[in-house]
Amino acid sequence: MSKKSVLYIVPGEDYEAPKFVGVKRKIKQQCAAFSNLGYEPTLLYFVKKKAVFEDINEKKHYYGVSGLMVMCNYYSHIIKRHFKKGKKFDIIYVRKNIETPLSLYTANILSKFAEHLIYEIPTYPYDDEYKLSLKKSKGISKLVKGVGFTSEKLCRKHLKKHIDYFAVISVLGEYPTVFGAPAIMISNGINVSDYKPRTWIPQARIRLLIVANVQHWHGCDRVITGLSNYYANGGTVDIEFNIVGEGRAIDELRNIVESLDMGTKVLFHGVKSGAELDEIFNDADLGISGLGGYRIGASLMSALKVRDYCSRGLPYVTATNDFVIPDDFTWKLQVTNDDTALDIDSVIEFYGKCVARINNISEMRVFAEKNLSWETQIGKITRMIEK
Repeated sequence: MSKKSVLYIVPGEDYEAPKFVGVKRKIKQQCAAFSNLGYEPTLLYFVKKKAVFEDINEKKHYYGVSGLMVMCNYYSHIIKRHFKKGKKFDIIYVRKNIETPLSLYTANILSKFAEHLIYEIPTYPYDDEYKLSLKKSKGISKLVKGVGFTSEKLCRKHLKKHIDYFAVISVLGEYPTVFGAPAIMISNGINVSDYKPRTWIPQARIRLLIVANVQHWHGCDRVITGLSNYYANGGTVDIEFNIVGEGRAIDELRNIVESLDMGTKVLFHGVKSGAELDEIFNDADLGISGLGGYRIGASLMSALKVRDYCSRGLPYVTATNDFVIPDDFTWKLQVTNDDTALDIDSVIEFYGKCVARINNISEMRVFAEKNLSWETQIGKITRMIEK
């Protein structure tokens, strides 16, 4: 019996851009989960002016997508080209982009190639993120973003004519429908086997770590300000904050570090992956998850970095709740979800408790295997359409 087919589409992104590395890892893991659940996935993404089809074994086929006619009908064109006379997929799964009249046309085209057309919304609701980005923009950039935001709000209401479900990762609650279409609530997942458990040896110092496409709502400034306050008040514990990744908030964070003279305590590593990233995790003592959820109106999140931390066995600090992680989870420190500086004394106390329980830290990975896998989340989608 042949496997059912999935075409996973990532629209409008330079898939190979360094800033996209975290999302790229997530997409690969979702495709692996589809495969493990009995589907044959094909990934479609874009690199500059080329469309790339990639199968589960990472075999790639490239097609040019330049020219007005191709750009206006490129999905139909390249799907028919790659799959010869065309193909009817059991699922076309699209990572949602900003909606425009052209993207509505695209959704209509895709619906003709799919038994079930599903759009994933990685963060919902997302209007506050757009508003924050718009507020920070100036000149032509602000005008372009404003027009784009208005177009998005007008066009997204019409997606229900073409799609079957939204797969929604929500930061505020559960929604039976989104923009008038049925919603399947999922949380971020992870392929635990892709992450090496840490080899952790506690030291006299404490190393804090965040790995992210760093944005304002990650709240890294709260950590930096907290460290500054701690040392200004006579703190003596050697604490270091390591920021791995790039993102729109990096320049602002560098300015804060410089203004507070914290350059020896806050280190910027840029984007890291593979063995290099594994080594950084081995040297880390506590992870930092989202400390600025309040900045986008969020008290509930489904952060990929938390799943990464749990898979590797890295206790962490967070200001938001999570769909699938209990409030009394031993290996997390819950702090206030507001604009106050991080209380470093509470972080030091939490670290001491983790050191005392070091022999049981493998519990984090066991928890991740049972509760945080992508098979669990993608399974919600496949079960819904197979009813």
